[in-house]
Amino acid sequence: MAVLSNILGSKICVASVPGGYYSKAVATTAAEAGITTLFNSKPTTRSYMVGPCLVHGRYAIKRHASPSVAAGLATNGLVQTSKQAAVWKAQNVAKLAGPLYLQVRARLLN
Repeated sequence: MAVLSNILGSKICVASVPGGYYSKAVATTAAEAGITTLFNSKPTTRSYMVGPCLVHGRYAIKRHASPSVAAGLATNGLVQTSKQAAVWKAQNVAKLAGPLYLQVRARLLN
């Protein structure tokens, strides 16, 4: 992180966990590295502390989402938030397949 801080010319205190691979160990390590705000991909409006690091979930509005999906997420609509939560939980189960999950995901995204 020091290299990136030097390139940017300022301290990095906010980060995002890519690909949904968040765990408490990730948050703890981020906090130890000086991150004070960490975003993960869990669809929730609740935030919590892991040491000195505030962890936020988020809802994703993807490029193919309709305006009604975006509006539902922006207003914390039950239907849209529930759908994202269900998909997220299913993906977490699928991630147990390890590399196979990544191969299938790459094919679906391309």
